[in-house]
Amino acid sequence: MGAYIHSLKYDEVIIHPNKPVVAQSVEKPLANIEQRNKVYSALLNEFLQLSLNHADNLLNVRGLSDERIFNNLYATLPIFPNIFKLPKN
Repeated sequence: MGAYIHSLKYDEVIIHPNKPVVAQSVEKPLANIEQRNKVYSALLNEFLQLSLNHADNLLNVRGLSDERIFNNLYATLPIFPNIFKLPKN
């Protein structure tokens, strides 16, 4: 048909236009439990906070003490629009 296909090389992968690129996943072993605990603790302690509404609910509705809330590391996840979409009924 007189057409010419130009292949592009990107990160040692040849990319052809009009051909889907199939990503190859590499499974990595999980970090040990101590390392995972450090990461999760840092996330809870340094990056996440407990919102006033959630703190009020834990104290006044669920009846937890300030000490229990602190020791259990309760935190509020930020809202990420369009990431967690609930199915429509």
